Amino acid sequence: MTANASTGSAFFASSDPYLGIGLGPHVRAVSFDETGGRMVLKTAFGDEPTLYDHPTGWSDPRFVDLVASWGVDNGVPVATLCEQIGDICPELNEEQVWKKADQLLHELAKVQALQWWYWPDKSSGAPLCHIESGSRLYYTPLEIGAAPEDAEISRFAFVQREGGKTVLENCEIGVRLVLGPQGDGLLAHIFGDPKHGNSMNSGDEGKLVYPGFWHFLWRFGFLQSPSHDSFDRQSWEFHERLFHSRSRSFLDQRMIGGTYRFKDKVPSLPAIKAPMSAHKIALPRPDDNSADAKHKPLSLYDVMDARKSIREPGARPLRLDDLGGFLWRSVSTRKHIKHGTSQDLLERPVPAGGAIHEIEIYLVINRCDGLKPGIYHYQGAEHALYALPAREQVRKAILGVASGATGLGSKLPDSLIVMASRMPRLGWKYQNLCYRLSLLNAGVMMEAFYLVATEMGLSPCATGSGDSALFALATGLGIEHETAIGEFILNGPPIKKSYH
Repeated sequence: MTANASTGSAFFASSDPYLGIGLGPHVRAVSFDETGGRMVLKTAFGDEPTLYDHPTGWSDPRFVDLVASWGVDNGVPVATLCEQIGDICPELNEEQVWKKADQLLHELAKVQALQWWYWPDKSSGAPLCHIESGSRLYYTPLEIGAAPEDAEISRFAFVQREGGKTVLENCEIGVRLVLGPQGDGLLAHIFGDPKHGNSMNSGDEGKLVYPGFWHFLWRFGFLQSPSHDSFDRQSWEFHERLFHSRSRSFLDQRMIGGTYRFKDKVPSLPAIKAPMSAHKIALPRPDDNSADAKHKPLSLYDVMDARKSIREPGARPLRLDDLGGFLWRSVSTRKHIKHGTSQDLLERPVPAGGAIHEIEIYLVINRCDGLKPGIYHYQGAEHALYALPAREQVRKAILGVASGATGLGSKLPDSLIVMASRMPRLGWKYQNLCYRLSLLNAGVMMEAFYLVATEMGLSPCATGSGDSALFALATGLGIEHETAIGEFILNGPPIKKSYH
C-alpha cells in the first residue's frame, strides 16, 4: 500500500465522492484498548480459530461502534460515513468532518482492514461494484494521486463470469472487481473507451460512469502506465503470472488441494500406463546382494532405492552440522562465472537451465540444535546463513502451511527449505517459458535434496503447496523480484531407519 503522510481531505473523502468502504472479511471484532488508548481490530483468516490483535493509531473511542457496524456484504458511501461522523461529533464543522473521515480511513487502510466499493452517487442507490482481494492476508494495493496520462487497462487484467457475476480480475496483484446487478454497464467503458468516464454523462448512462471511476480503477491496481513499466514486471508474461496465481495456495480464494471433485464422475486413470509398443527390452539390475554392502557408504542405487518421503519429525532434532553438510552437498555455489557484459552464471552440485541458477534458498527453522528458530537466507558462495527479521507469527504460519500440506496437523517440522525464484534472472535471457523452467529447476533441486538427505540419514519430504504471500511478508520481497515456488521439509533422523 502506498504510504501517504497527509491525512487531509485530499486523501479520501473529497477526492472520492463515489467511494464506499467496509471492513474486510478477516476483521472479526473491533474494540478499544483503554490502557493503550487505541482502537484494536481482531483478525483471523478463513476458519482459523486464533484471533490476532492489530492496534491502530485511532484514539477516539466514540468511533468503535461505528466501525464495528460496517458489514462485509455491502459498503457504506463515504458521504454517508461523513454524515455519521457529523452525528458523533456535533462540535465539528463540515470541513472538519470530511478531514476526520479521511483520518479514520487512513488509519484503517494502514492496517489493511478495509474493503472498497463504488457507488452510483454520493449518498443513495446500490453499489455498482466492489473490490475483493484474493489473498488470505487481504492485501489490496492503494495508489494515491491521479492516474498518469497514458494509463490503460493492465495487461494482467481479464474478465470472467463466476457464480453468476461479472468479475474483472488482475492476476498480478490478486485483486478482483465484482460488478453488482446495477454495474454491468461499466464493463463496456473499461475495455471500450474507458476515459470516456472522465466526463459526466447525462440520462441513464450517467448513473453508470462518473469522473471518479477511472481513478477508482487506477487506485486499486487495474490500470498500468507503459511509460513507467519496469524491466522486472515486463519479464513476466500474462500466462505465467496467471499460472502462478492459480497454482499457489492462498493467493486466490478458489479451492486448492485434495477435493476429489471427479471421484463420482469418471474413473481414475491407472497409475501404470499400458505398454505403448510391442517391442520390449529387458534391462539388467545392479548386484545389490554383496555381503559387505551394508558396511560401505551407500551407492547411488542404494540411496535412490531407500529414498522416501518421511513426514514425521525425527527421533532427534536437526543439528547445525546436519544442516551445513546438507546445504554444502546440495546447493552450495562451487564457481561464479563472470562474462563481462553478458550474464553471470553459477555452478552448483545441481543443474539449472542455462546455468543461471535463479533459485534462492531460505530456511525456516523450528527445531535445530545450534541454531535459533527463525527465517534465514542461505548464501551459497559464502556457505553462510543470514538471519531475517521475520515476525514470530509469520514464521509459525509458514511452518503451519507446510505441516498442513503433509497431513501432520499441528506437528511442525524441524525445518522448511523455501525455494524462491528470481524471475528477472531468467527473463533476461528467456521468453514465454521462465516460470515453467523455474519449476523444472525446483524439481531437480528437490530430487537432490531427497538423495542427499537419504544418504545422510535425515528425514526429507517435499510439499505440494505453499504460501507465496507469507513468504513475501517474511522477506519484504515483491513477487516481481523474487517469489517462493516450492517448499521442502527437512527433519532429523527418522525414528526407524529404512536402510543400512
